Amino acid sequence: PSPERSLSQALREPAFYLLIPGVLAPAFFDTALSFHLLSVASLKSWSPEWVTSGYAAYSIASVVASMWLGSLVERCSTARLLSYSLLPYLAGMLVLGMYSDPIWAWVYLALFGVGSGARATLIPVLLSELYGTRHVGAIRSFVATLGVIASALGPLALGFALDLNASVWSMAAVAAGSFALSSALMAILARR
Repeated sequence: PSPERSLSQALREPAFYLLIPGVLAPAFFDTALSFHLLSVASLKSWSPEWVTSGYAAYSIASVVASMWLGSLVERCSTARLLSYSLLPYLAGMLVLGMYSDPIWAWVYLALFGVGSGARATLIPVLLSELYGTRHVGAIRSFVATLGVIASALGPLALGFALDLNASVWSMAAVAAGSFALSSALMAILARR
């Protein structure tokens, strides 16, 4: 059975701090890029209509990933699956940074959709596995609050980078590095 942990106990455990970057990085960058997508599209010479229609690929990929990972949770380590779930974000950032053909806008959005669907399925399960179910509501609420803060800071940070005329590649490289580090921390958590 899962050990029962309160929020205050969870905050005293190193595992919590291995998990948090993997929760915050997607919230930060997904919201930032959604908010500034048309500015980024303009830098890539992608039409606004084309890019925004790519959210269909995001939505479909998110639903498919969520359903597929839901069936895997019973057979695999949730922490390991969550660490892998950051890889589509990393790949999406590399695609966004490296390629300029308009089709890559949809590929980037589909990859982010896979990551989003995976996180929606895996984070609640992992929190229950790590901390039990008795206090999981308080823990999930705290984690969700951190995610909201990250989501609020993301557009601000990306807007600042755009104001400084940062290249799409440099912004994508920073985001890809964040996803790689977060994935590595999640892999450490999975081994524990």
